[in-house]
Amino acid sequence: MPPKSKGAGDKNLKSKSPAEFFQDNKGIAGFENAGKSLYTTLREFIENSLDSAESIGVLPDVDIAVEEVTLSQYEDLIGLKAHVRKDSALYADIETDKEKQKRLKEEAKAAAKAAKGGKV
Repeated sequence: MPPKSKGAGDKNLKSKSPAEFFQDNKGIAGFENAGKSLYTTLREFIENSLDSAESIGVLPDVDIAVEEVTLSQYEDLIGLKAHVRKDSALYADIETDKEKQKRLKEEAKAAAKAAKGGKV
């Protein structure tokens, strides 16, 4: 292999990992939308199964079932349980934007009332 020389074109080239390349070019990998992603994944599973069976000299026996599930059903399938906070008072110090606006309004009213009371 000849030694690498720095040419004019090298300035435009950028090194990427395979993961970065396919993240930027999902269409090449077949993952540009949900339908194509499902097709690509199933095709890969089937091709890999057939190749594996062929390599060990066994007739392939591939069964595939595809069914639509909700997010909660999927989380149950993978063992992810949604948790409920047992003590919501522990999280009382977290103020949402709506709560902040309400608090600021109340503080402004109280300040206006105090200012009126002080001037009278």
